[in-house]
Amino acid sequence: MMMDMLTRLIHEEEGAAASEYAVLLALVIVTVLIALWLFDIREAYNTVTNKVKNATNNQT
Repeated sequence: MMMDMLTRLIHEEEGAAASEYAVLLALVIVTVLIALWLFDIREAYNTVTNKVKNATNNQT
């Protein structure tokens, strides 16, 4: 029964757009989260912010 449902889902052409968009959106979200984790965006943001603050404080 489960295999029949999966086979029908794979071969069915109608209505696949919504499920394909959902899978694509999930992949994009996971990719963004992994990128944020790998590149440690928060630390980079803090570093840039501190450098800008220091640069603007030194000019006054």
